[in-house]
Amino acid sequence: MQINELSAAILKILSGESGGGPDAAFLKSLQVGQILNGAILKILPQGKALVDFQGRSVMVQTQTPLSPGQQISARIEQAEPNPVLKIIPTPHTAPLEPRGDSLTLQSRRQSPEQGVRLVLKMPDEQGLASKLQIRQGAEVTATVTRAPGNDSLVVTANHRTARLKLTNEIPLRPGDTFTIQSQPDNQLTLKFSLPAAPERPAVVSPAMLRPYLPTKSDMSALAEKLQTLTQSLPVDSLSIKDKSLLDGLGKSLQSLTPQADRVPGEQALRRATETQTKTLESKLLAVLQSGSKPDIQPHLQTDLKSQLLGLQTLLEKPEAGPSQTHIASKLNISEIISTIRGALDTLEFNQLSQQFAKQESQPLVLNFPNPFSQQDKSFKVYVRKMDDSEEGEARQGDPQGFNAVFMLDLTALGALQIDAKVHNRNVSVQFAVENESIAGFIEMNLPELTQALNEIGYSGIATCCIKKQEEMVIDDALEKLLVTRDARLVDVQT
Repeated sequence: MQINELSAAILKILSGESGGGPDAAFLKSLQVGQILNGAILKILPQGKALVDFQGRSVMVQTQTPLSPGQQISARIEQAEPNPVLKIIPTPHTAPLEPRGDSLTLQSRRQSPEQGVRLVLKMPDEQGLASKLQIRQGAEVTATVTRAPGNDSLVVTANHRTARLKLTNEIPLRPGDTFTIQSQPDNQLTLKFSLPAAPERPAVVSPAMLRPYLPTKSDMSALAEKLQTLTQSLPVDSLSIKDKSLLDGLGKSLQSLTPQADRVPGEQALRRATETQTKTLESKLLAVLQSGSKPDIQPHLQTDLKSQLLGLQTLLEKPEAGPSQTHIASKLNISEIISTIRGALDTLEFNQLSQQFAKQESQPLVLNFPNPFSQQDKSFKVYVRKMDDSEEGEARQGDPQGFNAVFMLDLTALGALQIDAKVHNRNVSVQFAVENESIAGFIEMNLPELTQALNEIGYSGIATCCIKKQEEMVIDDALEKLLVTRDARLVDVQT
């Protein structure tokens, strides 16, 4: 996977207008998560620009196309040693005139009833009028059927579907409507009526994740250790409720613990995925909002975080004395509590990091039990959505596909990288290995893989290639983001 350390929405503050460092007091006032509003003063060579933030002119570097006079909002992702900001897409930004397009705001006043009306004029380089059969001078209503990005839409009008690529980011969702008018000289006028911006969801920042780094560990290794430790607890002296808690925890830990030479099934993988992506708090909130008589007990009984907290509370009770009469028991309980705390920290880090990955359009990193190695208890799977260029014109309006990449280190086969692309019921798999003999062995068995895919309803294509082991290493984008000081947000491309 190729890592581009400066993503398109990032501003890196380089210096003040005179070429020296920015105002020290201004830099000291910056805090992670703070929102700055600014205006583009001048575009400079080599991806640099002069920006006015709060009356202070600073030089920035960015890959984002900017225009003089453009108003921007940016969130501080890193305050020191060199500030790094991320541009926040907003319907208030104006003027924007990249590549001859023009965007005007007919009304800046926002209310839940009226919102903001945007008019975008652009050349019809994509042949949209022809694809949607819009006569010159006619104005039609288009419906968004898919919005893979704020600057890319799949729309339907006149019972026809076409893709529309915008050079300005406009926040639309499937089901939203706007009008398209065909003008002379191959021009289009697009009119959008946007509702008032909803309350911003909670933002997960790098600063929230960094405190977990010193204590985070391999969740499968922790699950295996907890299984062993909890088996020594005096179950006979526990109440029925506490026995039920231990039984439920044991099942949760088993789904995260690798079983030698036993590949996890669909249910185990689903449970491991849910454990890493759905927080206890989000589950309870969904239940509380679902009806007049919500029942949260099933979630408390089956959620791993709830089970770990329940066991920690049980072991920390002063009356848990019978099992602590012997010094060995005391040491054992102390170790269990310490391991529980480590597991809670790792669990929260995994769940927060998935939210952060979605928020920043980064690949999700999922950990699954590794049944093929005694040393590595888990392996990572990197999952990202495929963009439009990968999906192809024939798939417009279809559910978005995804790309999953992971690597195994096997005793007999050595390093093995698997790159799978999935769209609807079509699967394309590429294996990368270190030498020709292993490649020949895998190629000989590829028909068996495609047949297995066919049996579960998938149309599969599988190939094999040779790579050096160092070329197969998959960098952890999140780890790079949180540890590296010079670059904070990354763009991962496979």
